[in-house]
Amino acid sequence: MQTTQQPPQTPQQFNSDAKHFSMNGQSPQKKKNGCLKMLMISVCAFVAFLLLFGIIFGGDKTETASKSADSLKVELGTTQEEKKITWSYKEKVDEMTDAVSKWAAIVSHNYINQDFPYQGETHAQITVRYMKKYGTDVIINITQGQIIGNEYEGTNYVTVRFDAAAPQKYYFNESADMSTETVYLRKPKDFIDKCKSAKEIKIEIPIYKSGNPLFKFWVDEPLEW
Repeated sequence: MQTTQQPPQTPQQFNSDAKHFSMNGQSPQKKKNGCLKMLMISVCAFVAFLLLFGIIFGGDKTETASKSADSLKVELGTTQEEKKITWSYKEKVDEMTDAVSKWAAIVSHNYINQDFPYQGETHAQITVRYMKKYGTDVIINITQGQIIGNEYEGTNYVTVRFDAAAPQKYYFNESADMSTETVYLRKPKDFIDKCKSAKEIKIEIPIYKSGNPLFKFWVDEPLEW
């Protein structure tokens, strides 16, 4: 049997091995392990501090952000309520007779531009009126210009469409004061009944030198009458 023997260590090898031992007889490897443990404890303590810091101060920021979001929702909700489109209503009591007069009105969302002498924006308006003296009326008027229509030729009418229903004609009478900007519909009850369920109303009005422009009215809530 052949035995392999290691060659004797040289002084350089002893010196190299001696580097693994300390002067007090302890292993440097054990000392190194102790340092690693201290380092790990320090790192863990630092991480714990960061987490605690985040909980204390980060929570306030989250709460503040949440409150800001809630505040924004309230503000947006208020703004949406302010922009709600409805008919405008008015009542007046006669101090002598205690009779109550009522009005409801809405102005067109679009307008037309006319030639001289009526240049500028021209809107249309629908007014529903009740007065004890005159009864119930539906009044169509424009802010400027001349509404035209010939009784004998049968052209004294406006064309109206409620929501998606078929268009229909409403004949009108001229104003008693001969105003060219105002006419009174002949079937006010029928018109009012349809307004009580409509959210979009389109009216073609015959206007002098402007043809039959279309005026659009839309609301979030139908007429209450």
